[in-house]
Amino acid sequence: MSKADDMIRWRDEGLALAIRIAEREEKEGGNVLQALRKELRFRRSSGVNSNMTIKELQKASVTIKEYTVQTVLAMSMIVLWEQYGFGEKRLTRFLNEFLVHSLALANGEIDWIDILDCLHAETGIELQMNDELKRLLREGAV
Repeated sequence: MSKADDMIRWRDEGLALAIRIAEREEKEGGNVLQALRKELRFRRSSGVNSNMTIKELQKASVTIKEYTVQTVLAMSMIVLWEQYGFGEKRLTRFLNEFLVHSLALANGEIDWIDILDCLHAETGIELQMNDELKRLLREGAV
């Protein structure tokens, strides 16, 4: 495909995406123009560019998030077992607390900023996070 063909395809995909957003907003009784502007701000600030709306991305990301949580959990547990001598009892306690915090995060009872702020306040450990991502998290965009 030539560059011109790519540009035509990208334009068509962008218009199709805008139509899906407009149709969804109309169906939900929302403000179409405001929704399109929000979508554009999200894409520019997050660097996420795909042929999916924010809502479609959120739905698609559920599987990715679940896989990520399981991976982090397994990595944490193996390190606690290998390096710090945690046995079945302590690993089970860790697993239960990890799941409590994961569910609270998933249910919106806490957010990433709460976790990072608490960790920093209680331990002095400050995990680095991109300022733009912090801003998006504070706004509830991600």
